[in-house]
Amino acid sequence: MKTFVGLAASAVIAASTLAGCGGSGDYCDSLEAAEAEFGSLDDGDFAEFDAALNTFRDLADEAPSEVEEQWQTLVGAIDDLEAAFEEAGLSFSDLDGLGAGELPEDVDEEALTEALASLEDLDEEALTQAGEEIQEHGESECDVTFPE
Repeated sequence: MKTFVGLAASAVIAASTLAGCGGSGDYCDSLEAAEAEFGSLDDGDFAEFDAALNTFRDLADEAPSEVEEQWQTLVGAIDDLEAAFEEAGLSFSDLDGLGAGELPEDVDEEALTEALASLEDLDEEALTQAGEEIQEHGESECDVTFPE
């Protein structure tokens, strides 16, 4: 199950580095406001994962054309994972328990196995590249300072 949690987190890890935004515009302002929510992703805290992902989707909707495709790549992976989890009777908030070996009672184990298999279909290279391009754009256009 630790592999499951790690791979699920990798779908969003590239964007979890988004920190402060010193530029102007709605996108940069939203990016700055999301700092605390993305910190929970960086820390591996899945308790606030759903809220962070909703903010993530909002940022994708606000993204300027230069990074719109990259955001859609990341959000698409999240949506695919979420659908696979829901099919198994899981939510992202269940990830903490799964990492500890706890399986919720109403989970369909066969669907969970399929959800785990769907993680293998993630294009981690594309996700990483999308995150790097978002980061580069944030640095140049929003004056974002990213943590190392």
